[in-house]
Amino acid sequence: MSVRIHASAEVSDKARIGDGTSIWHHCQVREGTQLGKNCILGKGVYIDAGVVIGDNVKIQNYVSVYHGVTIEDGVFIGPHVCFTNDCVRGRLTRMAR
Repeated sequence: MSVRIHASAEVSDKARIGDGTSIWHHCQVREGTQLGKNCILGKGVYIDAGVVIGDNVKIQNYVSVYHGVTIEDGVFIGPHVCFTNDCVRGRLTRMAR
């Protein structure tokens, strides 16, 4: 098996991509990413620096995965999902009156 990367995708040479993984149109995979075996990144997926993604993960079109996120093996992520790196629950910002 081999890795398939569409010509329009931007994949850092400092990202680790597992065997059998496909990266489609207009994806961006940043430095330090660990992407497992047999994954599929659909059109327009953004993977931030340092993200860890397990084996057999399918990420649908236009998903954003930001720094600090780990996705385990066998996960399906539907279109347009955005994983943020804000891990503090209940934090509010007061607005000026």
